[in-house]
Amino acid sequence: MAENLFVYGTLKRDHQHKEGRFLSSNSNFLGAGKIKGHLFNMGHYPGLTIPENADSWVFGEVYELQHANKIFNVIDEYEGDEFVRVQKPVFVDGQQLNCWVYLFIGNTSGLSRRTDGAY
Repeated sequence: MAENLFVYGTLKRDHQHKEGRFLSSNSNFLGAGKIKGHLFNMGHYPGLTIPENADSWVFGEVYELQHANKIFNVIDEYEGDEFVRVQKPVFVDGQQLNCWVYLFIGNTSGLSRRTDGAY
């Protein structure tokens, strides 16, 4: 069974980050995706939370991973202790896919929320 990953920040293709290039070269791009949640501006990167009352969309990209363990070893280290990887439903082209996504687990008080859902 294929493993899918939803990314919404510096790992997206347009950011040209080293780990993003690694992800792109070891996966298949499935398309634009969206998930219900709140996106916070953390300075040089965003953080996604999914509270029960999430009332807005966060937009990103979905990848089908070719070698999930290899990719997660790199991306887990890159994301660090501020994020946890969990599986959540993501919408891609009107269809719901189960995807891994990195959620911010730190304190969001004092952070500005991006109401457009994009980074």
